[in-house]
Amino acid sequence: MTHQQKGEYESAIADFTEAIRLDSKNAQAYYGRGDTYRLKRDYDRALADLNETIRLDPTNARPYNSRGIVYRNTGDHDHAIADYNEAIRLDPKSAAAYGNRAVIYYQKGDYDRAIADCDEASRLGPINVYAYSNRGEAYRVTGDYDRALADVNEGIRLDPKNSFAYHVRGNTYRLKGDLDRALSDLNEAIRLDPKDVGAIGTRGVVYSRKGNHNLALADLNETIRLIPKHSGAYSNRGFVYNNMGKYDLALADLNEAIRLDPNNAFAHKNLGISYEKKGDLEKALAEYNLAVKLMPNSPDPSIQEAAEGAKRVTRLLAPSSRRN
Repeated sequence: MTHQQKGEYESAIADFTEAIRLDSKNAQAYYGRGDTYRLKRDYDRALADLNETIRLDPTNARPYNSRGIVYRNTGDHDHAIADYNEAIRLDPKSAAAYGNRAVIYYQKGDYDRAIADCDEASRLGPINVYAYSNRGEAYRVTGDYDRALADVNEGIRLDPKNSFAYHVRGNTYRLKGDLDRALSDLNEAIRLDPKDVGAIGTRGVVYSRKGNHNLALADLNETIRLIPKHSGAYSNRGFVYNNMGKYDLALADLNEAIRLDPNNAFAHKNLGISYEKKGDLEKALAEYNLAVKLMPNSPDPSIQEAAEGAKRVTRLLAPSSRRN
């Protein structure tokens, strides 16, 4: 087992750096160091080394796949897909590239392609835990919670230390309303990966729904500390402030979430709640409608809440309601 596989990243980097010193054209050493930087979340250094790897060895699929992950984790989805496409062109049997591309399709809302890529990843590598987890996530987003749970349960069976699988299962339980199971799985995901901002943020939402607003704020503050430009974290913290009745703080966070990502439907839904609670019904209606417009076919309960909010506010704005 290598230093990298054992999580001994500094030792791995030192070894790869020495290999590069001895041979400045050693593409494999650049790849190893870049991939280690990726695992450390040192994305700038990872990108520099992976770019050099590809310059030295442009026909190797693996650095494209790793660079795609870097782009994905830094929010550059278009470059990520381009790299995964190239990895698949160079190696049509790369289960990892299909599985990783599925994550981007999911994040872009193209759920059919996400599921198709996960199916292909599973076909190519039936023991690929990430393929099961990613397909489970796509099923979760499309509202097929039973299939989502079946896939992530299989992923956890294959690798009980896979934090993402626990994260997906916890999020699925959250959407099914099983908050205790959701909290248990999210705690496990965070124990396995203390910097999993998605799991931390989702746990914050679960805490808030259970009435533990202070714990919720602690989680969302940590998410923002780890990724200061995380639109979802600001949206979720705004959700918590709404639940606490602190609508001005909610407005500030939700406007920041939308500044960072104007297409964040959940932020628009939460902003609609803030405006409704403050009595600004016209703005509330506009935000609810925009949330539904951005995700018109989503089964997510938040988008259903937005649709219900739009109907409620429309009734309140009707002339007959105002006369009463």
